Amino acid sequence: MIAQNIPDKIIAAIFDVIIYGKHNGNSLAFGVFHKNLAKVDVLIDDLKKKSFKITKFTETDPRVSDSVAAFHHTITTHYIFQLRTSTSTFIHLVVFFERDDFLWHSSISVTELTDFQHSRLKFGKTAGAYDIFKLRSVLFEGQSIPIPDPVDRFLQQTSQSTFLECNTTRTRYFDSLYPKETSEEASRFKRKARQLIARARQILIDLDIPFWISSGTCLGWFRQCDIFPYAKDVDFGIFIKDYRPELVTAFQRVGLPVKHVFGKESDSFELSFQAGDVKLDLFFFYEEVDHIWNGGTDYLTGQKFKYYFPRFSLCWAVLLGLQVRVPCQTQSYIEANYGQTWFTPLRHWDWKSSPPNVQVNGIWTADEWNTVIQVY
Repeated sequence: MIAQNIPDKIIAAIFDVIIYGKHNGNSLAFGVFHKNLAKVDVLIDDLKKKSFKITKFTETDPRVSDSVAAFHHTITTHYIFQLRTSTSTFIHLVVFFERDDFLWHSSISVTELTDFQHSRLKFGKTAGAYDIFKLRSVLFEGQSIPIPDPVDRFLQQTSQSTFLECNTTRTRYFDSLYPKETSEEASRFKRKARQLIARARQILIDLDIPFWISSGTCLGWFRQCDIFPYAKDVDFGIFIKDYRPELVTAFQRVGLPVKHVFGKESDSFELSFQAGDVKLDLFFFYEEVDHIWNGGTDYLTGQKFKYYFPRFSLCWAVLLGLQVRVPCQTQSYIEANYGQTWFTPLRHWDWKSSPPNVQVNGIWTADEWNTVIQVY
């Protein structure tokens, strides 16, 4: 449940749950928007008077990009309220923050939880990202309580909400070894790439097609919390099961013409769209029992290639201030594609031979070329 503020009726509900046992479970999760955190103090004062143990969780604010400023800026992320005379029931209060164009909550520090609390915790073991939502009231335990609206969308996102923070410590170390490019050309590419990611992202969101940043774009996020300008393109991954033909029309409608179409839906499908001098590659991934793969095609010879990845799930992240997905098992994904030396920048990369996960996968027959190799 999300509380827009902490009024008396919610305090009364919490007292009912913990003191009078009007809840059948062992824990209950409430939420509060960060802008209303000051009102939590009223709740804390009342709970302290009634012999509650209150555990407050804080962390460095990940929204502050400057490392020195961030060190001095902590935020409150979670509370655990538990009656000192009881070990069987507790209240978990999760703090939601506005972050770019979505809502975010931190992961709770499990080392500060008791074994019982950890085993009964229903929410917040990982950081989460959600669409911004409004509130509506429903009756719960005889109390009118605000909940997310639409609640079905919120519940749907709960199982897919895991958020990964970019590792700024790794980024600072990388920048100390390989200073950032500050040329006008690099700045121009970064600006255009961000615009392209924003447009493509919105199209896929509108079509309800899950995607993630892939290949060099994913490497840039993981290694540098950024993109690297010498890549010259943007890479997205999409599971082939989520492909719909109207995707092409949707991209063309906003001024992103098709550059090439390789393969077919049943094998090694790949699309590319042009935005000025920046290209967007959409790689489609095929799920097998013990691995996932995407294909590649040499348009000059018709030779096919296959890129193998360990199975992965998807998490949310932020790149260039935009909410995107990444493989949750990011490092194994990166190592599959770039090997153990992924931390070292490479300006010369042959997509047909450089990746350690590439294998030759036959050749398109001459009578297939007209449909599986289309270059515009």
